[in-house]
Amino acid sequence: MSELTSLQMQIMELLKSKNKNMTFKQIKRSLHIVGEEDLTILKSSLYDLEINGYLYLNDYDEYMLFDKLPELAIGEVRCNSKGKAYVVVGRNNIFIADSYLNGAIVGDIVIVRRNNYKALGNSRGTVDKILKRNKGEIIFDYVNGELVPFNWPTAIKVFVPSQELEKLVDGMRIVVKISLDKVDDSYQGHIVDYIGHKDDPTFDIATIARSNGMEIEFSDAAKMEASKISDHVTNLDIEKRLEEGGVDFRSSNVFTLDGKTCKDMDDAFQITKKPNGNFVFIGHISDVDYWIPANTTLDLEARRRGTSGYPYKFSIPMFPRNITNGICSLNPGVDRLTFSYLVELTPDGEVVNFERFDGIINSKMKMSYEDVNDIFERHIPHPEYEPYLYDLALFLEWGEVLERRRQKRGYVKFGSSEVYFKDIDGVPIDVEPKKRGLAERAIENSMILLGECVGEYFHWFNMPGVFRVHPAPDTKAIKQTLSLMHLNMGAPKVIKNPKAFQELLNKVCKYDPANVYSDLLLQTMHRAYYDPDDTIKHFGLALPWYMQVTSPIRRYGDKYNQHIDRTMRTDITSIKTDDLYEELKAICQNISAKERIADRTERDVSHYKMAEYMEQHIGEHFTCFVAYISKSGIAVKTDNYISGKIEMSVLREQGYLYDSDHMRLVNVKNQSRVEIGDEIDAKLVKANKETGKIEFTLKSIKGKQKVYRAS
Repeated sequence: MSELTSLQMQIMELLKSKNKNMTFKQIKRSLHIVGEEDLTILKSSLYDLEINGYLYLNDYDEYMLFDKLPELAIGEVRCNSKGKAYVVVGRNNIFIADSYLNGAIVGDIVIVRRNNYKALGNSRGTVDKILKRNKGEIIFDYVNGELVPFNWPTAIKVFVPSQELEKLVDGMRIVVKISLDKVDDSYQGHIVDYIGHKDDPTFDIATIARSNGMEIEFSDAAKMEASKISDHVTNLDIEKRLEEGGVDFRSSNVFTLDGKTCKDMDDAFQITKKPNGNFVFIGHISDVDYWIPANTTLDLEARRRGTSGYPYKFSIPMFPRNITNGICSLNPGVDRLTFSYLVELTPDGEVVNFERFDGIINSKMKMSYEDVNDIFERHIPHPEYEPYLYDLALFLEWGEVLERRRQKRGYVKFGSSEVYFKDIDGVPIDVEPKKRGLAERAIENSMILLGECVGEYFHWFNMPGVFRVHPAPDTKAIKQTLSLMHLNMGAPKVIKNPKAFQELLNKVCKYDPANVYSDLLLQTMHRAYYDPDDTIKHFGLALPWYMQVTSPIRRYGDKYNQHIDRTMRTDITSIKTDDLYEELKAICQNISAKERIADRTERDVSHYKMAEYMEQHIGEHFTCFVAYISKSGIAVKTDNYISGKIEMSVLREQGYLYDSDHMRLVNVKNQSRVEIGDEIDAKLVKANKETGKIEFTLKSIKGKQKVYRAS
C-alpha cells in the first residue's frame, strides 16, 4: 500500500486517541462524515486499511488497531509440493491444517490466527478471514465430468457455466477464476486458461509454470490484434523507414548467434575493423516497438506478463508466437526492422563513438553457439560457415577486448550451477553441467556494452528508463557465510567494489569442486532488479548506469526502453519526465516480480527433470558435496550438479546430531563431523518428479575439501 491518505490518517489517529474499538457508525459520526460520496470514500478507506494490515474488523463489526493483536497476521495462501497449505507472512510461513482453511484457496490474502506452538520453526494457525481473492485462480483437472482441484488439499465446489464445460475433454487441466462468495454452497467460476491435456508431452512443465503464476494462453483480444500484424516487412514499411532517416544495412554481413533451438531471435550483429585498429560493432535489435506501439492491447498484456519464460525446452512467450517467431524474430534471409546501435571501440577497450539508428537488415545466417564453439574451440569444421569465418574471428577478437575491458573495470563472475539434460522424447537420459564457450561470452559482453552505452545516454539526458540495478552486498552477511564454511580466511572489512568481492570469490573457488562455496557467497548478494532511478549502480557489472535493451521480444523493460528511446529521438519535448518516472515505478516493480516468478518456474522445472532422471537410478551410489546443513538435514549436490537432500531423521539413526552453533553435524558414536563442502558417498533412495524431491542416505565421508580448515 502506498502512503496513507489524509482520511486514513485521521481514522488511525481517531482509534489511537479513543483507545477503543469503534463501529463504522461511530467512526462516521466522530469524523463528521456526511453525504453519499464521502460515505463511499470512508468505506473504501476502511477496507484499504483492513486488507493492508492497519485495522481488524471483529465479529461485532468493530474496527480495531491491528498492531494490538499480535496473534493475527496477514499473508498470502500458498501450497507446497506435498499439497499442504501455508500462509506467507513476511519471511515466515504459517502452516494451515486442511480443516482450518475456512474456504481459502491459493493466492488469497487472509488474516491468519497463529497457534501457540511451532513445528520445524514455522507456526501453525487458522485462517480467520479471507480479505480478498488475490487472483482467485486455482488449477483443476477435468475427470469423468468433474472438476477436481490439482495440488490442493481440500475439495472445492465450483459452478462453471455449461457452455464452458462443453469445450473440455476428459484429462484436461484448466485454470478457473472463482468468486469470493458462495451461491448454494458453490463458488461461481469461469475458465481463464487451458494448461493442456495429460497426454501432451509438455503437460507437466506447463502445470508448474501456471502454478507459479505464469500466463500461458493469450486473451482473445490480444490474439485478434496479433493476427492483424503483417507477417513480413512491406515496401511501404521500408520506404517509411528510409524517409524518416533510417539506415539500410541489408547489404552488410549481419548474423544472429543463439542456441540451436532458439526461435525468437531478437538480436543480430555485424563487425568491421578500421585501419587504425578500432572495432566498429553494430548491434541490431528487433524493433518490437514499431509493430506493437505502447498502450495497445498486445503491449499492455506483455506489460502484465513482464517477461518470457523458458523452462527446460518449453517456451512461454511474452507475445503471441506469430510475433515472437515471425515478424519480430530476426530470421535469416528476410527483411526485418531494427533498433541499431553502433559502438566504436579502441583495441584498449575505450568507447570513442556511440550512435543509434532505425535500421533495416537481412540476416545472412542463423549461427549457433554450439557450431561456433566447435569451430574455434574444438577445431571441428562446419562448411556452411566458411564464407563468414573472417567475420566470426573478428567478432571473437572483439569479444576478448570486451572481456579484458570488463576485467580491468572489475565485475563479479557469477558461476553457474545450471545443468544440461540429454533426453529422448523429453525424458532425460543424461545430465551434465552447462558450459559457456567463447561464442556465449562474446555475445554476452557485446549486449552488456550496448546496455552500458544506452544507460549512459539516458543518464546524461536525465531521462527516466527501465534501469537494471544491483546494490552492493552486505559485508556482515559475507563474514557470516565464510564462518559457515569453516575456512580460516578473513573477509574484507567492507566490500566497496566488485573487484574485492571477486578476489574473495576466486580465493574460495580454488577449493570448491562443485561450486558449493561460491554458491553460498553469491547468495549473500542482493538480487538485481529494475528501477527508474539511475543513481543505484549495478554492483555486479561495476557500472554506474546500465539498461537491458537487447531482448525486447523476451523482456518488457527492453521493449519499453525502445519506446522511450524512439520518443527521445522524434519528440523529446513531449516527454513529461515526472509522469514518466511515476509510470515506470509501477512497471519496474511488476517486471521485477514477474522475473522472479519466471526464474522460480525454471528452477522448479529443472528440479522436476532432475528427479525424473534420478528415478532411473534408485539404489545407486553418487559422489556428492555438502551444500548446506540445517536442523532438517543435509542439502547435497552431486558432482554433476543434481540437488538432493539427506533427511535428519535418517542421519539421527546413524548417530548424527545437529550443532547449530557451527552449522555442522557431529556423530555421537565416533565423533566424526560433517561440514559444508565435504565430499561424501551417498546412496539414492528416493526420487519423485511430481514433488521434485531427491533423497539420499549418507554412506561415508570421502574427504575434507577445505584446505584452510579452521581450528
